[in-house]
Amino acid sequence: MKKNTSMLTLFIIALFISVFTICTLAQSAYLKKHGNDSQNFEGKVYIGEFALYACKLSKGKPSIIFESGHFETHEAWELIQPEISNISSTLSYDRAGLGLSDKSPDKRTSLNKAHELHTLLKKAKVKGPYIIVTHSMGSWVARMFAKQFGDELAGLIFIDPTHEDTNEYTVNSMPPEFLDLYKEEIIKEGTYEDLLESIEQIKQSRYALKNIPLTVISATDHQMGSEFEEKWILWQKDIASLSSKSNHIIVNSGHNIHKEKPDVIIKAINDMITKS
Repeated sequence: MKKNTSMLTLFIIALFISVFTICTLAQSAYLKKHGNDSQNFEGKVYIGEFALYACKLSKGKPSIIFESGHFETHEAWELIQPEISNISSTLSYDRAGLGLSDKSPDKRTSLNKAHELHTLLKKAKVKGPYIIVTHSMGSWVARMFAKQFGDELAGLIFIDPTHEDTNEYTVNSMPPEFLDLYKEEIIKEGTYEDLLESIEQIKQSRYALKNIPLTVISATDHQMGSEFEEKWILWQKDIASLSSKSNHIIVNSGHNIHKEKPDVIIKAINDMITKS
């Protein structure tokens, strides 16, 4: 009797493992083909032959999309996404090659990144309209997204965005001994040639924002000297001028406003949601 009972137990365990394995493989295959359709989801979403890691929290419209700055992951929004998720749908993610996402076979230009983001939103079944909240060089991805898919946007929030002229100014004004270090930082996410191509893409798409609601939140303390700060504010004003429906907020903060003063960002998002 004990032998039969043991065999029955082993059979049940084996059956359970088989069913669990089959279900897991089926779910993985479904996600690879269709994306995730659950209300809340954190994991990889296939957008072709590679996958992007995303954190999706569904609540309502519009959908707030968090686009991180250069070489940053979805964790950059840990002080903001949970708060905004109480009132609206949100998605943060790791761009290809960063964090928990797979590498992409395509060049790391802003245009390619924008197309990858758009595919991710469709595969993850994130419904529009979208408000993209982005930091620093992530604003280039948002600007190319506006160029390609502007009719799907309800607004843009740029947190201390990088201007397309910043690289040229930096290269020309930086001491030679620091130039290699600067370029090493840039190529953490693509090649230097990818950066230059992205700059040209942005310049050619300068008026893509048109009438899209835009909030630019600018910092005043980059610890780069007074000349740089004066230049930075002029760049920020120029970016704010790209939309006829813009709002420019200047904050006494360092470059990472979303980490130093998250309440400022949360309020800006809430204000744009109210107006959308």
